Parts: sequence; C-alpha cells; structure tokens
Amino acid sequence: MQLGEEAGIKRALNCDEFFLVWQPQFELATGRMIGAEALVRWRDPASGAIRLPMSFIPIAERSDLILEVDKVVLSKACLQAARWAPVSADDFVCSVNLSGKSLQNDAYFAHLVLVLQQTGLPPSRLQLEITEGVLIQNSRNALNMLTEIRNIGVGLALDDFGSGYSSFGYLADFNLDRLKIDRSFLSGLEASKKKQNVVRGIIALANSLGLTVLAEGVENEAQLDFLIAERCHSAQGFFLSQPIEENRLTNHLAARRGRMKDTDKFRLGLSA
Repeated sequence: MQLGEEAGIKRALNCDEFFLVWQPQFELATGRMIGAEALVRWRDPASGAIRLPMSFIPIAERSDLILEVDKVVLSKACLQAARWAPVSADDFVCSVNLSGKSLQNDAYFAHLVLVLQQTGLPPSRLQLEITEGVLIQNSRNALNMLTEIRNIGVGLALDDFGSGYSSFGYLADFNLDRLKIDRSFLSGLEASKKKQNVVRGIIALANSLGLTVLAEGVENEAQLDFLIAERCHSAQGFFLSQPIEENRLTNHLAARRGRMKDTDKFRLGLSA
C-alpha cells in the first residue's frame, strides 16, 4: 500500500494534480482580512475526488517526497500571493506550512529564494508555518534554517502552539513573528474555564514576547466573542470562512481590498 501511494504522489507531482485552497485569516480588532493560509489538496484525475492532506502528507513525510510536495506548494502559493499583491492591503500575508524534513534540507531554502525572485513576491508577504514538534525535534538544524529564512525577510509562525509540549523556553531562541493557538483549545472553549485560562495565558505570553497570536478553529460566535474580549490579534476557522478557492478569494480582495462591511464583519459566507 505504501509503495502504491508513493507512486501516486510521484504521479501527482509530475502531472500537476496538487492544488491549493485558502483559509482566510482576520484581524479581530478591525475585521480586516489580513492573510490566508495555503492548504494543499489532491485532485484524483480518474474519479475527480479531492483528497485532503491527512490522506497523503504522512506518506510523503515517510519518504523523500515531502520535500517535492513542499516545493510545489510553495511555488503555487508564492505565484498566487504575487497576483494578489496589487489588490490586497500592504500587510496581507500568505502562510505556507513547512515540514520537518524540508526544514533540514538546504534545497528548500534555495527553492524559496528562487521562487521569490521568479514571482517578484515581497518576502514580507510570505510567512512559513512550523509546528512545535518540528521545532523541538530539529532544534539545532531548525535554528540555522530559520535564521536564514528571517534574514531574507520571510515571516515565521509557530503552528499548533500548546498541542503537546510544556516547555516554552525555546521560544526565546527562535525569531518568530506569530503563535497560532491550537484548535484543541478552541473546541468547547465557551464551556471550559480551564481552556479559557489557557488561551488567556497564551495570549499574554505572546504579548510579552512581542508576537502576534492567531487562534485556529473558530467554530461559533461565543468563541469569537471570547477572543475579541481577550484581545486576541487574529483568527481563522469555519465560523469566519471555510477554505475557499483562489478565484473566489481574488474576487473578494478586488471588491473590498480585504475589509469586511459592518453587516458581514468576519464572515465571508463562502465555501470551497
């Protein structure tokens, strides 16, 4: 099964079967759309079925294919981000996930530099996301690569913060821009004082370190109201907008330059 799936991923890479959808991100104080996270999908050419990352990324990570998948995602994301630059606010940032294997591979950094040159995308409009696990397990190599990435002006976000590690000392060692609160803390937040206190603590920690904080997985109005009251910087989730295809996000940006009207603040009301 593993070999068959690897062959399928190789075919998908060669035949351009991977595509992106985008999860909008909103600044909570203003309601502005300030960015979007690139999420990879795989369209099966035979059935037309759309495969989600959880069905193929773990297989790619167990082989050397994850580097090639990461490079394809980065190329597509930067090309689209460059197209959005003229119709979006100056601080609109596109986020791309970075795997542990790619973080340790100089070929990824070389590809990053090349893609930025080819697309003309300002580095400040790109943010790479890494998970806590990747950061801690590869701390020495990660520090070197992340330093190079920051030196060329690309932003860095720590994804799934709080999902499995209790030591925060490493945060001081890495030049990060953003912490993303893991969605597990948002699930049931409105009914859990403990989760509310954890989220408050993460927001306070981020503020003390000079980082912005984004909450993932906002699914209802009660969660959104709590985050606004606690002055969480930004958020994403199905309550705000489901992941949408690039043409729909392009139309939205062109029409509103990323700002929500009072009548639909935070809500795109669109689905992929």
